[in-house]
Amino acid sequence: MFGQFVPEAVFEACRGAFEEAHRGDEEYQREVARTGDVFADRERFHTAVAALTTRISLPDTSREVEEFNIFADDTVEIYLYAPDN
Repeated sequence: MFGQFVPEAVFEACRGAFEEAHRGDEEYQREVARTGDVFADRERFHTAVAALTTRISLPDTSREVEEFNIFADDTVEIYLYAPDN
C-alpha cells in the first residue's frame, strides 16, 4: 500500500515511538558511516520499530502491518502480512 502520511490527533500517543525509531535509525546510519559495518548493532532500532508496528492498524483491513516506511516527503509504504490460508 502507498499513500501520504497525515498524522491526526491520535498520532500524539505514538509520537515518542516514532521519534525513538527515527533516533535509532540515525544512530545506525552514523555507525555505518563511521565503521562501514552494515551489521552494526541495530537491536534498539528494531525493538522500537517492532513496538511501533504492532500499534499501527488499518481500519480497512484485518491484516497486521509487517513493515512500513515514511519518507522525507511524507509518502508512506506499508507492507501487510499475507492473509492466513
